Amino acid sequence: MIGSTISIVLGMLVSVFFNALSFLDYPLDRHKLSFRHKIRIINSKSSLSYGFGATAFLLTFLPFINAIMKPILIAAGTMMIHEKDYVKVYSDRV
Repeated sequence: MIGSTISIVLGMLVSVFFNALSFLDYPLDRHKLSFRHKIRIINSKSSLSYGFGATAFLLTFLPFINAIMKPILIAAGTMMIHEKDYVKVYSDRV
């Protein structure tokens, strides 16, 4: 019982992180950043990124809505990257 609970919690956390990385990857890829830099950028504003990832996880979890939501989430991730200056925050740190 404890192992399955830990597995569910860790699985959801990993899924939230990779949903954030997946949908924020398209605008970050335009800056020709490496995978390591993309992870650093996502972790620089972790609460916003993980909140976006959790929302993406919930919206893509539903069977028929996920086909509609994927392009919308990519557009939302692109808007969030540019409005919150993710790349600028990272370039200031380097």
